[in-house]
Amino acid sequence: MLIRVCFRQLFCLMFFVFVFTVGELDAAGHPGGKEKLTPKEITSYYYSAVLVAEWYMNTQNTPEHPWGEVSRSADEGRFIYWYSPTHRKPLATTVWGQGVGIMGLLAIHSRTGTNKYLKSAKMAGEYLKTLQILDGRNPRNFGALREHRPQTKWILPRDAATGGMAFAALYKATGDKEYLYRLRILCDWFIEHLIEGEYKWPLFRYWFDRGKQEKTKRFKDHTDVGAGLMFYYMYKLTGEKRYLDDGLIPLCEPLAKDYHIKPWKSRAFMEMESPWGTNDDFISITLLAAYRVTGDRKYFDAVKRHVDWLISVQQEDGSYSGSSAAIYVASLSMLEFCRVIEDEGMNIDTEPYYKAVLKGARFGLTQQEKESLDVMAYGGFYGDTRFALNKHLILHRVTGYSLIFNLRYEGKIDVPYYSTYGWEK
Repeated sequence: MLIRVCFRQLFCLMFFVFVFTVGELDAAGHPGGKEKLTPKEITSYYYSAVLVAEWYMNTQNTPEHPWGEVSRSADEGRFIYWYSPTHRKPLATTVWGQGVGIMGLLAIHSRTGTNKYLKSAKMAGEYLKTLQILDGRNPRNFGALREHRPQTKWILPRDAATGGMAFAALYKATGDKEYLYRLRILCDWFIEHLIEGEYKWPLFRYWFDRGKQEKTKRFKDHTDVGAGLMFYYMYKLTGEKRYLDDGLIPLCEPLAKDYHIKPWKSRAFMEMESPWGTNDDFISITLLAAYRVTGDRKYFDAVKRHVDWLISVQQEDGSYSGSSAAIYVASLSMLEFCRVIEDEGMNIDTEPYYKAVLKGARFGLTQQEKESLDVMAYGGFYGDTRFALNKHLILHRVTGYSLIFNLRYEGKIDVPYYSTYGWEK
């Protein structure tokens, strides 16, 4: 293990020297804002993304490096959710974490052309497949994803949608129609049993046992709107408008008029400081998707209320109170917002948003572990399961989002994940 860690450290040191010398002549331009970054700083975001990709490679359960040295594990291809360096204790990830990891690895593969990242993403996709219910004897559950493992009896529908986004990403990257089929049946399950079914809205927790579901409290949670990106991607991949009419728009429509005006009752497990959440679970980008396909300004205006609020609550150091992941969720949302403004030539000053993104990007880099000899920690980002900022746990929620954000911020490639762009045929 020590030899493996030292080899990784040596590789990253050599890579660091290369990108900070040769890379200065070839670094991509900053994606926006008046303050132009040096090539060295721009390259630092790429370097961070590569370290995260290596963290995924080091922590993924693979035949070559099985968890606990247990061969033939049913967890093959799975990622971890968090890791405690102090106790040397990991926790396996959820369906949404698996999806984020897949999208991040596909992004770094697109950026570098390195096949090991594609191989890792596909292996992760094989584990994701095991979470999908394909037993047609109970139509109520057919197509759904399970939350943690093939034995889990429930799913958080918002988390399932991230798994669906990963199926979309895998299909886009490989052309394998198996991924598109699995995305389709997941979308169809979501529409039939959550949006149009007896519940008329995604439940916080969907139990596969109907009797158990009847005993569960129901309410509308605004973060569920973020599931709409799955339907947007399905539409962009197939051209089938029903996934807008029956999926994306019904999710966005009720929230658009209320967002940052009238709070909904929320599970509020992400952010405790407000009813909106600095980590909005990509509601804003979903609303921008609705705006781009309909032209209805109410969706754009709802996002503007949110990003303006984000600027008002950002800490001086670039972080956001209440959410370790908000650094990257908020920044991805603001980058997307600015891109829509510039794409459509709107008369809106984007500079305040770009300044907030830059502050967040710089702070984010301070949360990455770059010194440890522990292969389970090196390259990961710190966070906490209570969503506060500290350096006790390496947390996938921050680590995975950072990879996608930093590659987009570097500006070399058009990263389509958690974006409304890059999905055109």
